[in-house]
Amino acid sequence: MQVVLFTKFFEGMPVEAMGDLAAKFGYDGFDLAVRPGHAIDPANVTTALAPAVEHWRRQGLDCPMISLSTDAIDPDDPATVATFRAAGESGVPLVKIGYFPFEGGSDYPAVVEAARATLGRFSELAQRTGVRAMYHTHNGPLLGSNCAGLLHLLEGFDPVHVGAYVDMGHLATGGEDVAMGLSMVRLWLAAIGAKDARFAPVDDPDAAPWPRHFVYLGEGAADWPAALRLLHSWDFTGPFTVHTEYTLDQEVTRTVGGVDRSVAAEEMREHGRTADLRFLRDAWASLNTDR
Repeated sequence: MQVVLFTKFFEGMPVEAMGDLAAKFGYDGFDLAVRPGHAIDPANVTTALAPAVEHWRRQGLDCPMISLSTDAIDPDDPATVATFRAAGESGVPLVKIGYFPFEGGSDYPAVVEAARATLGRFSELAQRTGVRAMYHTHNGPLLGSNCAGLLHLLEGFDPVHVGAYVDMGHLATGGEDVAMGLSMVRLWLAAIGAKDARFAPVDDPDAAPWPRHFVYLGEGAADWPAALRLLHSWDFTGPFTVHTEYTLDQEVTRTVGGVDRSVAAEEMREHGRTADLRFLRDAWASLNTDR
């Protein structure tokens, strides 16, 4: 089992400090956010990624995946091309692209067809650069918001070049059976988002009375026992990417890629770096024992 730490919340943190933090908590490496404001961003990825990956490898850490900005859906964008190329040259095998939006009232089949055409160009970019482009399940008005929707995007594409990145936290509140969903995209399965979520009441006139909250692994609606049993039986080893993403602010919850910077969320993040990792390690170890 490979468990990595998503660096979404590490804006401005130097590469060395990131490595020290991951090693301290016992992670295997990083799901690296290559985004503006981060140590490695689209402007410096060509020169900065390879030395960072090499530094982490000396610390015994891996970097199996990169997460681009949530709006990175143009395979011809020079920054995206540069990131794919740098990933291939640095030995980072997976690159998560952004999300295809769905506007209310649009013709769904036509929107999917257009997105698949773009995904085909991402597949070509992945093939040229020696990496695998991934699409992530995310709730909201986005294509591929669950595994059934993701299958609409991925079906027919070579899984060597295009992969499925299934997020358990988003599936938890999306109403999709986890075993059925994972089976739909098994051929393309590349990474698992280690998040959990549940509905909780809020007193907010602009929000649903029971909106989604992200919580520690094992404390939400995600069927982790069923998912891990199935993944273990498939000999899936990861990466499992721990997001330490706990949202209490509903404005953030409604924003794709938003960050809850409230004191309570920051405190949960501090605890969750250890708690979520321990949850995964212990659950996986128990399955190894049961074999």
